[in-house]
Amino acid sequence: MSRILEKKLPTLITPLLLRTKLNESCFNQNFRLLEANFGLENLNQYKNSHIEKALYFDIMNGVDSTKVYPRGLPKPEIFQDYVNKLGISNKHHLILYDRSPFGFFASSRTWWVFRVYGHEKISILNGGLNAWLKNCFNLSHQVEDFKSEDFRIKENFDLTRNYDDIIQNITSKKEQVVDARPREDFNKINPVIGLPNNIPNSVNLPYSELFDSSTGLIKNDQQLKELFDQEGVDLTKPLIASCNTSATA
Repeated sequence: MSRILEKKLPTLITPLLLRTKLNESCFNQNFRLLEANFGLENLNQYKNSHIEKALYFDIMNGVDSTKVYPRGLPKPEIFQDYVNKLGISNKHHLILYDRSPFGFFASSRTWWVFRVYGHEKISILNGGLNAWLKNCFNLSHQVEDFKSEDFRIKENFDLTRNYDDIIQNITSKKEQVVDARPREDFNKINPVIGLPNNIPNSVNLPYSELFDSSTGLIKNDQQLKELFDQEGVDLTKPLIASCNTSATA
């Protein structure tokens, strides 16, 4: 086994660590770097410039987008075929980033989707592309083209909850529900029922509050714990994350 895999990468990595790994001669053998996003405009931005050796990962590929489920899970067979054609295998450790202000919009969703389909070797670039640029690291125009691989999914739907699960949980309260939407959306009154537009018994911790606005990075462990403590969330107990369209949760 190569030295690069002797020590497992943390879930969050810094731009400096990513640059160090990119300079390793065996990077392409053991890793795949993905810029996660969706839409033609973002694809064109990727083509113009991106972090060296990054592939573009379309988070909407294989998703049947509907009004009720605008960002559901991609169909398993389509997801598997798409990942294979990108040149990703089960042996690869994935490193994800995106172009959102904090670097955790499309990348964190991609992290979750890969885990639902059985791939656990994944890291996210803390701060995303913005953090990379703040460190004055270079971008590339070269688009990588790897040969197809043989990625095999192993579904782990324990990481998901459906409508019936949520309805049962309202009564059982076996799992805490944390809503990642902005507070104004969480507290908005639904005119049909005359009640706040949220899941009963859920608490609100907006996605944006998880980040340090001065650095663009996710807050440290102690700061995050204090945020969850303030909302009465026990991180030692089961938790369901929810949002509006299955992205920021």
